[in-house]
Amino acid sequence: MSTSTPSSYLDQLIENTLRTTHQRVTPLRLDGRIYWLKRAASARLGWGHRLQRSLAAILPWPKLLSFTAVVDARGALHREARIIERLRRKGATVPEVVLRGPDWLLLSDLGLSLEQRLLAARTRSEVIALAQAGASALRKLHAAGGWHGFPLARNIVGQPGALGFIDFEEDPGEEMSPAQCRTRDFILYLQSLGGLETRFAGTMKAAIRAYMETGPLPAEQARLFRLARLFCVAISPLAWVLWPARRKLGRDLRDALAVWRALKDMRVGAARLLLGTRSFRNARASDTGSRAPFA
Repeated sequence: MSTSTPSSYLDQLIENTLRTTHQRVTPLRLDGRIYWLKRAASARLGWGHRLQRSLAAILPWPKLLSFTAVVDARGALHREARIIERLRRKGATVPEVVLRGPDWLLLSDLGLSLEQRLLAARTRSEVIALAQAGASALRKLHAAGGWHGFPLARNIVGQPGALGFIDFEEDPGEEMSPAQCRTRDFILYLQSLGGLETRFAGTMKAAIRAYMETGPLPAEQARLFRLARLFCVAISPLAWVLWPARRKLGRDLRDALAVWRALKDMRVGAARLLLGTRSFRNARASDTGSRAPFA
């Protein structure tokens, strides 16, 4: 924050904004810069989230997609601030917590979201390049030892060559292992590309390829990707029944079907690619890297 902005003026601006607007997140312009005032808001636990939690308690696979947001409003905001600082220490591109109050945060701006860039793209090659940039940024975050929790395209921001992340109100690390968190991250990212997959076929497979090309996966995450593919193969009869009517289904289910199709075919799209790389062969020989998913 520029020291030329008097703290009394800033405090008054924040107070007025909180009093006069009802938006959860509001942009503020100070000294020629954009900041985001984010206020506390309780997460709503709907019937779908309750079903997710019930399934996660008895089945191994749905656990990766469990609802992990904090229902307590202030608790969610404080946790977000902690996660941001933790990721900054790992070298991740995340907002700066400029100021914080009992029920609000003032965050720095990182630029346009990946979702905005994807929606503005006009050609398949532009969409593919952006989807791959998002996947590579997520893999870089994972390689640094972090995870996001809810890395939809709207929560990935900045220039395509230097993407960062925002909105850290979910932390699945309280319920899942690091490998589960990272696998969940990538599946959620794929699901956020569902609408684009309908318009530009192959977007998800390109994102998978970019994520895998970065290098061999840790062994436990590779195992989880194998399980993901096996799960998708197992539900194929039901998915093929729904596939012809996918355009009439709700958006979430339609996007889930697109993810199913991409993960089901991941053996061809990702494993063979990794098997053909020198880095994978070296890692396998030394047993310091992971085995390729689905090998």
